[in-house]
Amino acid sequence: MRTPTSSSSALGFARYNGRKDVDPNEIIEACLTWREEFLFKQEGILAHYFFGNMQGQFADMTFAKDQKALDQMSEGFMAAPSSKAFLDKLNPETVSLIRCDILKDNFIPPAYFACLEFGTFDAVMDHPFSEKQMLCASDKIENEYLNRFEGSRGHFMGKVSDRTYAEISFVDTLANARQICGGYLSDPACFPLLSMFDPASVNLDFWYLLA
Repeated sequence: MRTPTSSSSALGFARYNGRKDVDPNEIIEACLTWREEFLFKQEGILAHYFFGNMQGQFADMTFAKDQKALDQMSEGFMAAPSSKAFLDKLNPETVSLIRCDILKDNFIPPAYFACLEFGTFDAVMDHPFSEKQMLCASDKIENEYLNRFEGSRGHFMGKVSDRTYAEISFVDTLANARQICGGYLSDPACFPLLSMFDPASVNLDFWYLLA
């Protein structure tokens, strides 16, 4: 794992299941090999994290200087032997990828965290919506809700598409992440942001850091 020292403006988040006939430890080793032999040699790639969840799935998150760096990395991905070896251990039907712009100036991932809360949602389109209002609502959550918790390590919003956004939180433990999320829906500081997205569109999960 590389500790980033400069800010990122883009990230890629992939989630997937391993093949049933592959030991999970082999998937972890394949990911580490791919990271060292390919990913960290790509210009503009700043950090990478590998996760698991309670359902036995895996995910990895890559922070980049910008979307161009992610484009360049993607162009060379399939030509790398370590990429092919890694993908061979995954169930291809379960692989999904999200790329988004980080909507926070000078964001650097925290040096220490053990859990990630990653959620996406679609903005409600039947009333006025603006990214500026959304980011103000996000700041309110950080200042009036997340700052109450010692385990909160970082938070930002991302833009996936014109209608779809991501909310990402870094927390010190899985238990604390669930506790923070548990109070989210009932805290007034979170209501402005909650009112901006379609509840039926929410896709949220908790991921614990593997590497």
